[in-house]
Amino acid sequence: MHTSPEPGTAQIAASSTDTCFEDDVELALANLSLTNHKTAVDLVTLPLAIRGFGFVKENNYKAAQQRRSAYRTQLSNGLCRS
Repeated sequence: MHTSPEPGTAQIAASSTDTCFEDDVELALANLSLTNHKTAVDLVTLPLAIRGFGFVKENNYKAAQQRRSAYRTQLSNGLCRS
């Protein structure tokens, strides 16, 4: 038996992810340089790593959030790898 999520739950989650992605793109563009190009690309392509269903997707999401935090810190502080 398949149960669907509460009405609006998927839209809220998608909206939150979209806002995070937009914030990440803005941060990457505002700080983009030759020395941090790879970090900026890694940050904005991170949503592609959130795959799967159920607990697999949840685990991928949590791992992506940890990497997102690290990439955002690197971009904000100029501590990037080339």
